[in-house]
Amino acid sequence: QALQCFEKLLALSHGLQDPQADDANLANQGLAYCHMGLIYLVQGEFTKALDHHHKHLVVAERLKDDGAQAMAYSNMGTVYESMNEKQQALESHQHALRISERIGDLPGQGIAYGSIGSLYDSLGEVEQALQCHHNALAIAEATGDADAQATALCFLSQAYQSFDQLDKALEYQQLELTVLEGVDSPKLLVKAHDNMGMLLLAMQ
Repeated sequence: QALQCFEKLLALSHGLQDPQADDANLANQGLAYCHMGLIYLVQGEFTKALDHHHKHLVVAERLKDDGAQAMAYSNMGTVYESMNEKQQALESHQHALRISERIGDLPGQGIAYGSIGSLYDSLGEVEQALQCHHNALAIAEATGDADAQATALCFLSQAYQSFDQLDKALEYQQLELTVLEGVDSPKLLVKAHDNMGMLLLAMQ
């Protein structure tokens, strides 16, 4: 049903012939493409998801909307990750990072650093992964985003485990628990305790 709504929105906006409303119509089309891409990703239809996020990117470039361009690249990166196309995912997230840095979008930079760091970790490039996750953590602390801090700390713990530095992994896992105990995120807290338990088992 949601897809049908966005398809109807696209059809209506394409049919409008008001020059004064062109930018608004284009922006609506971009949002529709974005939402449809997200829906197709959840449904596992990766080719369609990628196609719609690329259409969102084209609209964002036409409008010279840097924030929307960064979002489109980030979403494309997520689709490529789901397709196990790691190099293309990395390039997409790096595009998103460069745009976010250019426009001073700190939360966008933090998300990009986290995504890039996780990809480096999966590619076995742990030192680069650690640098990215430390950058994400610094941004989350600067913006006071507790959820982003917890995510960065979790990724750092995982990266240190990949680096076989279990003491450092434990340190960051404990920090994640401390952050999560101060916010209302029970599911994340349960997951963090599970990660802590598995890490302690690995250290025995």
